[in-house]
Amino acid sequence: MFIPLLLLFSLSSLLSKATLSFYTPFQLPQDGKPVPIHHSLLSSFNLSAECWWRVLKSSPPTPTQRFKTLQPHYQKKTLSKFLFILLLSLANDVETNPGPIGDTTFSLPTKKGLSFVHCNIRSLLPKLDELQAWCCYYKPKIIVLTESWLTPKVPDSAISIQGYSCFRKDRAKRGGGIVIYVEESIKFTPLQTSSSPVTFDFFSGIIEIPFSKSIIVAGFYRPPSSPVHSLSDISQILNNLLAQNQKSELLVLGDFNTDWLNPKNNKHCSLFKTLQLTQLISSPTRINMKSPNHTLLDWILSSSPDRIQEAGVLANSFSDHCLVYCVRKIKALKSSPKVITTRSFKKFILESFLSDLKQLPWYRLNLIPDLDCAVEYFQSELLQVWNSHAPLRKVRVKGTHLPWVTADLTLMYQLRDSRWSNFKSTGSMNDHYEYRKCRNECTKQTKMAKAHYFNENLNNNISNPRNFWRTISNIQAPPVHSQPAAVKVNNQTLQHPLDVANAFNDYFVGCATTLIAKLGNDMQSERPHAGQAPTTVQSPCITQEFSFRPVPVSVVTKLLRKQKMKYQSGPDQIPAMLLKISAPAIANPVATLINESLATGYIPKLWKTARVVPIHKSGDSTLVSNYRPISLLPVMSKVLEKCVYTQLRDYYQYWNYLTPDQSGFRPNHSTTTALLKVCNDIQAGMEQGNLTGAIFLDFAKAFDTVDHGILLEKLKNSGIGDRTLTWFQSYVSDRSQYVSISGSSSLPLPVTCGVPQGSVLGPLLFTIFINDLPNVCKASTVHMYADDTVIYTSKPNLPQLEAVLQEQFTEVEKWIKNNKLFLNTDKTVTMLFGTAPKLHKLQNPHLCVGTISNGTLTTVTSLKYLGMWLDPNLSFGPHIEKLSSKLYPKLGALYRNKSCLSPAVRKQIVQQMLMPAIDYGDVVYAAAPQTHLHKLTTLYNSFCRFALQCNYMTHHCDMLKQLNWPSLESRRTLHLSSLVFKSISGKLPPYLNRLLPPAAPSSYNLRSRTSTLLAIPQYKKTVARSSFSYRAPQLWNNLPDTIKSSTSLKSLKISLLTYLNTECTCKHVT
Repeated sequence: MFIPLLLLFSLSSLLSKATLSFYTPFQLPQDGKPVPIHHSLLSSFNLSAECWWRVLKSSPPTPTQRFKTLQPHYQKKTLSKFLFILLLSLANDVETNPGPIGDTTFSLPTKKGLSFVHCNIRSLLPKLDELQAWCCYYKPKIIVLTESWLTPKVPDSAISIQGYSCFRKDRAKRGGGIVIYVEESIKFTPLQTSSSPVTFDFFSGIIEIPFSKSIIVAGFYRPPSSPVHSLSDISQILNNLLAQNQKSELLVLGDFNTDWLNPKNNKHCSLFKTLQLTQLISSPTRINMKSPNHTLLDWILSSSPDRIQEAGVLANSFSDHCLVYCVRKIKALKSSPKVITTRSFKKFILESFLSDLKQLPWYRLNLIPDLDCAVEYFQSELLQVWNSHAPLRKVRVKGTHLPWVTADLTLMYQLRDSRWSNFKSTGSMNDHYEYRKCRNECTKQTKMAKAHYFNENLNNNISNPRNFWRTISNIQAPPVHSQPAAVKVNNQTLQHPLDVANAFNDYFVGCATTLIAKLGNDMQSERPHAGQAPTTVQSPCITQEFSFRPVPVSVVTKLLRKQKMKYQSGPDQIPAMLLKISAPAIANPVATLINESLATGYIPKLWKTARVVPIHKSGDSTLVSNYRPISLLPVMSKVLEKCVYTQLRDYYQYWNYLTPDQSGFRPNHSTTTALLKVCNDIQAGMEQGNLTGAIFLDFAKAFDTVDHGILLEKLKNSGIGDRTLTWFQSYVSDRSQYVSISGSSSLPLPVTCGVPQGSVLGPLLFTIFINDLPNVCKASTVHMYADDTVIYTSKPNLPQLEAVLQEQFTEVEKWIKNNKLFLNTDKTVTMLFGTAPKLHKLQNPHLCVGTISNGTLTTVTSLKYLGMWLDPNLSFGPHIEKLSSKLYPKLGALYRNKSCLSPAVRKQIVQQMLMPAIDYGDVVYAAAPQTHLHKLTTLYNSFCRFALQCNYMTHHCDMLKQLNWPSLESRRTLHLSSLVFKSISGKLPPYLNRLLPPAAPSSYNLRSRTSTLLAIPQYKKTVARSSFSYRAPQLWNNLPDTIKSSTSLKSLKISLLTYLNTECTCKHVT
């Protein structure tokens, strides 16, 4: 025995000297790839034998991972590895392919139950990564965080944790704040408090548990500066909670900043004992190694301590406060595993799939007289072949996890926790030091693991936009669009998925009918006789009726190939990607169905059903009114609509039927062109010394309340023939929708009004419906972008302005009632524009415009119109302020994750995610005062510093040169020049082309120079000289002829950027 033992120790000694000499210190393999880490981890951490086994199982080191003296020792390393494996095999207790036994994550408590955790986190945002990893490791059910230090500017998506629902209450002052994370399988409803305390933070909610008493969870944070009597206020709040919820038990978690262990505080602590609340924590929660007296500041109070199985203190992983936890005894919460249905493409071969499709007897479609039956046959045959080549299978989705929290990190967390246990048992300063060193290393390695994971993914997907931006959104916690588990209807809580789906469908369908009912019976009496559309006459310019033309197979093939590779399907279970890959084989039968529909004036019923998915907007998740319906239509119906849309659009463009005052859903039109038109008219009025009054209309559910009868009348009056009109009548009639939630579908309900949401034809039909609105405004100007409508006019004084606006608004209200639309008078507002001296002279700079219902429209001093904030002087100061306040938090979020982003990725994020917000509308606000524009310049410089990761002292000229980016002023010049080029090329709306007339020929011999010059209006006031009609021609005329003579927009941009980089000089003071 002595010789084998001596051999064993000798070999072990040899191994310890050999194996650690040939690897650069590294982290355990992640996805099969070793990741380097700092050598202090291996030298200071006594990792388990499993770790060393993983070391030997890892792939050989790359050349960069070897020491310079690797070659002479490589054979020695190989021999040492072999001997070590041989010794482990002789031990007879090692698997040949070892790894973590079971799950690599570990439960928080030692007993099963409902686990609650409290932590004073002291600023949540910078510690979110650690918290996510901690939750992935411990898997608590409910987490109460105090001192979150959040503000309302931080969205919920920025602090969400996978697998948890987030509830929060931010503090009005600096610091404070409470966040409660609840596992998604647990129903948690926030409770409203009658009074809001000012000396402490308080947030509570109730947990509903099947076959058990509900639990009220209350989170508290009492700042150290709060007066002592605030504890009495807290006890009073708890007393009210117990009185209002007598059948519920209470669990209080928080940081009270009062030492429970200090006898001096017994008087205050006794307040909670009188409420029959028991303190579950008995150990100190704030460790101060410089003082022998530790304090218990973090409490857990329970009204039912007999139901608590376990409670204790965990390591202070996030701040100087330890975490406290308790486990409430409860029957196992059995939640059904999430099962999804997906397709298996393991044996899918495209050529074989297309061959089977082509062999189908598609000629039978011509033999089926009923179009509904023909569509059903086509759908069943296509899906049958699809299912045979890509069969459906049900997959059970496993629990949520973070991909960058590997088994290696959990081993470090285990070691950290063991060091904490050692310190708790000994209280030694050395043990505390070892724990802190281990904790800090865990924090460092957590950040490194996340950075490595996302860096690798982003660099691999930088040429794949879809995966790239999906990864960017996952760097921070992405928005959670979980389907509602319960809703409240008529003071009743519905939890069954079928009941929830029916409740949503009733609400979504009933919204439009409720609005129509509010109009009253007087609407019918005011409506013109049948057969005559309100205020609509047939256009005299149209001399030919519109009728459908047969759709060629080549057009159908092109439309099918343009479908996106989306796997989501509508009610017909046919995804867009199926039509895309099947285009060569199904183009002929699809063209047959489309042409049959156009010829017969009938749309199959299967193509008129929508599947609706509710998406939570904000607010209480149990209220159906806080959800937005997203309609998914059959993809085949969209192909048919695209064919109709193309023919109908070309018809209206040929006859110039659409009003020029509509900028929505039209080529060469945009929100920017609409803003330029409206702002230019207002600035022209200021030049003349006039006041401009504007009424911004707000339609309620405009697209959903379109009356089908009136729409058909307007289509007929626009030149649609009777036979074609039959098709549109079939299009809007007999439509239905159902709501799908958690695999359950509601009963279908008929949709009796509105244009279909998510359809191709819907926007164009709404444009036709509202096309005649400007006809009723004879004495004012109307401009529309879809349903965003503004009515404005300019007059020299306020009384004249109010009189004209009142007359015009009355006519508009009559038109709205006759057309059975609903105007939201609470959100319809007026605004008065003028120069600062002109407005200052008015005693009451407000517009008085009344409604038919004897109300008065509200006058505002700032308004968001088409994404831009307008102010009375058009200085655009509010817009720039709100733009900066929106982008700085986004930049801060990116800075917090800068380690995950490579330089190329950071540059791409700035260019494609941040800069579009600054570029939007810059041609409108380009002439704003320099005090406002300087704020955007500062913001732009911050973007550059983020892209380059340079310090604050780096000059902006050096940054722009290194990035090869133009200045903001040059960007605005480029955008404005591009607009002028489009106008000269006839690619801008007529209302902007009229603002840029060519200059009159000069009597002097200037050769051909006048052909490239534009007329500049003779404006005297500064505000008018900032208008588009003045700045655009002035800028264009000053450009070199070589740039103005560019033959394409691309060549113009290239030459102009070169010119700006050459001519631009820095104006800073050196």
